[in-house]
Amino acid sequence: MAAQHTNRKLQQVEVIIHIDALPEIVWPYMSDLPFLAALPFTTMEVIGKPVGVGTVYRWTFALPLGLTFRFDEVVTEWVENERIAYRAISGWEMEAGPVFTPERGGTRFHFALRYRLPGLWKLTPRWLMELGCRQGLENLRKMIEAKSNREEMRNAHRAELH
Repeated sequence: MAAQHTNRKLQQVEVIIHIDALPEIVWPYMSDLPFLAALPFTTMEVIGKPVGVGTVYRWTFALPLGLTFRFDEVVTEWVENERIAYRAISGWEMEAGPVFTPERGGTRFHFALRYRLPGLWKLTPRWLMELGCRQGLENLRKMIEAKSNREEMRNAHRAELH
């Protein structure tokens, strides 16, 4: 992607977390997009169905002081329970995606983001981008683990009744 625009280097952020749920439990949060509730300052619109390669997402980050950042991205890779890749088609140069790997009875969630922000957004420090990614993924982890724990408790309760 960088070669088609400029020779300037893209910034990179990587965040790795462990989620106490198998990739098969984590995947629906990516494929059905409820993970968006975990991201701060975010709204999103999906353009076209089904969700998969070729799907376009329109993101809007509504930030403090009335600032907004909008962009569109397209899904370029979709391997169920393993990985998703996407790239920006408007708003900024970006390619990103999570990779899910089974780990210690759960999922190693490795998110990588390569980007170049436009205009005054270039002044955004990389640490702030990483903080936003990390916060969103921690919120996602909590959401998935809480739901997974509730379902395990319901299933255990049903088993006790039989």
